[in-house]
Amino acid sequence: MMFFKRFLLKMFKKKYPSNLFLDSDMTVSYMNDESGKNGEQPLGVFFPENSEDVKKMASFCYRYKIPYIVRGKGTGKTGGAVPVKKSLIIVMERMNRIIIDTKNLTAEVEPGAITLDIQKAAAEENLFYPVDPASLDSCSIGGNIAENAGGPRAFKYGVTRDFVLGLDVVLPNGDFIRLGGKTRKDVSGYNLKDIFIGSEGTLGTVTKAYLKLLPLPKEKILVWAVFDDFFEAVEAMSAVYQTSLTPSCIEFIEGRAFQAVEKMLHKPIPDADSQAHLLIEVDGFEKDGVLKQGKALSEVLYRFSPKRISVLPYHRQQEKIWNLRRQISEATKHASFDKKSEDICVPPANLKAFLEAMREIEKVSGVDIICFGHLGDGNVHVNILNIKDETGITWKKFSKKIVYSVFDTAIKLGGTLSGEHGIGLTKKKYFSAFTDPEIIMIHKKLKKLFDPKKLLNPKKIWK
Repeated sequence: MMFFKRFLLKMFKKKYPSNLFLDSDMTVSYMNDESGKNGEQPLGVFFPENSEDVKKMASFCYRYKIPYIVRGKGTGKTGGAVPVKKSLIIVMERMNRIIIDTKNLTAEVEPGAITLDIQKAAAEENLFYPVDPASLDSCSIGGNIAENAGGPRAFKYGVTRDFVLGLDVVLPNGDFIRLGGKTRKDVSGYNLKDIFIGSEGTLGTVTKAYLKLLPLPKEKILVWAVFDDFFEAVEAMSAVYQTSLTPSCIEFIEGRAFQAVEKMLHKPIPDADSQAHLLIEVDGFEKDGVLKQGKALSEVLYRFSPKRISVLPYHRQQEKIWNLRRQISEATKHASFDKKSEDICVPPANLKAFLEAMREIEKVSGVDIICFGHLGDGNVHVNILNIKDETGITWKKFSKKIVYSVFDTAIKLGGTLSGEHGIGLTKKKYFSAFTDPEIIMIHKKLKKLFDPKKLLNPKKIWK
């Protein structure tokens, strides 16, 4: 059967000689993603250039029962793009067109478009696409839609779903559907569009998205507060949350996270030896209003005995700090023999309890657990680091117990297993363990409805 599928793909390649690659040198590069998980070597790699190419390949795979996985830039952290069966990989990077519609304040984008490129194209027209995952300079909008990506600005502006007005989708059998469009309102029947957002590429292939844009805020400041007491920083964040102030993001960073960045970059970071940092961004359209909010924020923060507070009014200063923040994931990876990175989300009122629990787990286990994330919306990135066990012999079993404890704590505090990264391959056993069986059954029924042959991104999300 496998020989027959390879033969069929060779026949298909005659129609697409510059789009379909079957050689091992190419296919071996698509066995993994940013999660570090390795899968099966793909049968081939296909680079469509338009929706029609996707339709033809989907129809071909459906007819001959060839599993396939749609991939963006491979920046996902849960193995969502990892092939666990002999599959075809459809890479969307050639479909990267961006059209800005200034009259309707929308962007018409193909799935391979880089998120930062969308932001830049919008900014050229004084418009704003706020969603800003840490990998925005390398991740694609198709991957953002598949995972319902968020980022620091989700506190004020929301996540990917909040900006998707419409989708063009190719179903697993090759049929094309359009869900929504450029209208801001649509209550005509069921909201099918949202089923595909966050479905991790298991129900259909997005070939175009219609995104809502906003007027571009022209003014921005960054308030950087440093604390010698870990939980004073958390209390300060809670106090800001309860005011009438409207920061665009509230980021929490453990001092040890910045220390890891220092070590990786060989560059000093001010007060990296402190317990915690808060980065609070305020944006708006009038400089005086933004500065006024910055002053009010500082007054709230000073009630919690910070080591220092810096107000950064200039873009270059702000971007320098944000760049350090974006380095944390790689730096914590660099600082350990291995790490487990989870991204739970809890109600903001329960953040202190969650972080206290992480400190207790760290104390009992003897394993370094470094937390940072978007405290404005309760999304914490928990980094469990293998610093001592170089061989990794006991690490695998031990780390699973710690990850389970992290998830168990989040669920008991009214939270979820993932705020941004999705379930994919690495979390599916935990999703099955912590999710009501009735909910999983509904997931499976939806999957069967859209993909009865189980061809599209198989063996993801649940066991």
